[in-house]
Amino acid sequence: MKRLLTHFLLLAVVTLGLISCKKDADLATGLVGTWKLTSREECYCPAGQVYDETVAFTATSFTFVRDGLIVRQGTYAQATAAACGTTALIPVLAFTDVVNQSLRNVPFALNNQKLVLDYRNRCISDSPVDTYQRVP
Repeated sequence: MKRLLTHFLLLAVVTLGLISCKKDADLATGLVGTWKLTSREECYCPAGQVYDETVAFTATSFTFVRDGLIVRQGTYAQATAAACGTTALIPVLAFTDVVNQSLRNVPFALNNQKLVLDYRNRCISDSPVDTYQRVP
């Protein structure tokens, strides 16, 4: 009887441990998920421009949707690349875009529920810095 009680308690502890593990909590700190554009800065964008853009990431692919249309789609990998005009390595998302047939390294910052994509790394002054908020 004592042995049965010990096994039951062990099973209960393991079950509670597994229940407390939340995959959502793991995803909330990573890139996987859907992100809504909240601001576009440092570009010569029209005043009062309304942003209706989201980006969805899986473990290896991405899809940018603007005004209901797919504008960029493909695969990505996290990497490092030299910052514009320097040899200093910074974290980038290496996008392979099948819609526009292009490759692009975009510096990024990810802080909990906020994602920043800094397109200025191409040394073009009119390139934007886009900030996204995670969609729950």
